[in-house]
Amino acid sequence: IAFRWLAAPCDSPDLIIRLDSQTITSMPEEVSYERNNGWTIVSTPSVIASVSEDGREVALSLGKECSPEELRTTLIVDVLPLAFFLQGALQLHASVVCREGVGVCFLGPSGVGKSTIAAAFVNRGYRLLDDDSALLKINGGSLLVYGDHPLLCTWSASSNLVDLTHWK
Repeated sequence: IAFRWLAAPCDSPDLIIRLDSQTITSMPEEVSYERNNGWTIVSTPSVIASVSEDGREVALSLGKECSPEELRTTLIVDVLPLAFFLQGALQLHASVVCREGVGVCFLGPSGVGKSTIAAAFVNRGYRLLDDDSALLKINGGSLLVYGDHPLLCTWSASSNLVDLTHWK
């Protein structure tokens, strides 16, 4: 899997993820991080990920009981934030909207209303960049905000407060 910061043509991706074809049978019980020959090894109960020193390469080894949801969670919570940090970026748990080149991030723990606020801004002409994760990077003296999945998820009680008809 190759990732790019922006959907623009380029000679090389910003991040390459490789999946090892062999399944790991003995997995750790807790999440741990360790350094080994310039790589950071992230070990979880279902995935072992090796992240290169520059954060541009990730090698994954899966446990035999690893589900797609466990892999997704490990990537989003443990591996990608580390890889992006090593590249000079910061990943935040936030909803992100933008208008006229200006991004706005709504930060907070799960369930406090980030998505509901983002939906209200979208109803007022803003574009949704991401509902769950903001990636911040300084480039040429400017702070850039990236989003990767513009899908909105709100609690049912919140959905009644904001018009979401155009999201269906």
